Amino acid sequence: AITMPMPGKSSLWMLAQPLLLTPCFTNCLSDSTPTPLPPWSFTAARIHYQFLTIPADAARRAVPITWTENYIDDTENDLTLLSVGGKTLGGLFAIEYSESPIGPYNEVAVLAGLVTKGYDIFRIGAWASHIFVDKPEAAEYGKRYWGLPATVVSIDLDMPPSLDPDDAASRNPLFVFSEDSVGVAGWTSSGSATATLFQNSLISKLDVTLPSYSGKLMTNDPLLRYPLNISHLGVISAGKARMPEFQDENLSYGKTLRPVLDNAQPLISVDVRGATLVAGIPNVI
Repeated sequence: AITMPMPGKSSLWMLAQPLLLTPCFTNCLSDSTPTPLPPWSFTAARIHYQFLTIPADAARRAVPITWTENYIDDTENDLTLLSVGGKTLGGLFAIEYSESPIGPYNEVAVLAGLVTKGYDIFRIGAWASHIFVDKPEAAEYGKRYWGLPATVVSIDLDMPPSLDPDDAASRNPLFVFSEDSVGVAGWTSSGSATATLFQNSLISKLDVTLPSYSGKLMTNDPLLRYPLNISHLGVISAGKARMPEFQDENLSYGKTLRPVLDNAQPLISVDVRGATLVAGIPNVI
């Protein structure tokens, strides 16, 4: 079972929640839309994650750290990018949410690398440099409550695959970026080259909490850290990751996205059919 420690529901706490939980204090109070405050619970019909190694120099430009050409200055207000051999671990993921506090929607995100506060290995988390959603409310509250860099675009998670009979990797899902849309090709293809790893009752009992960092949408915004809990997993399968495809050379968001992904190296992909996610209360760090 998912357990989230919550402060007492006193009248003082209820009044203070909007101020304590959001990086954009004024805007949250001015909006009359009744939306639940964190934590938020999501039901994911499916999740696809592709692990990539990303050049550390490119990742640093997408993470709020103080650095020079030859030295990373670890200050109290910054994160440390974790890298080995000049590379960090990042990735791409797509999620189809069948249920959420704002209804169904889709999400595609780019994780620029692994980071930590200072050099504390117990505070390692992922940094999402780009997040795309197909519902305006998802972008709005992602920014407000968790300081996430969300952009609204059209998302198609069922793009037809482009199969090459001479390339077995073409049977695996492919992330596709264009100016007005983001998608995944071949995800639902019956020819997807994934092998089922787990499919039993023990998997559904897994309960994992992953720390994530966010915030700093503007220079003076706070740095945030929040728990992302994943449980009730369904069938898990794996395959080979692929380099994403850019259909437009001059994407409006390409100046920050292309440096992260252009020189990445694909590793493996993981597909999950069914899961429950809980995005917890963010803490200012």
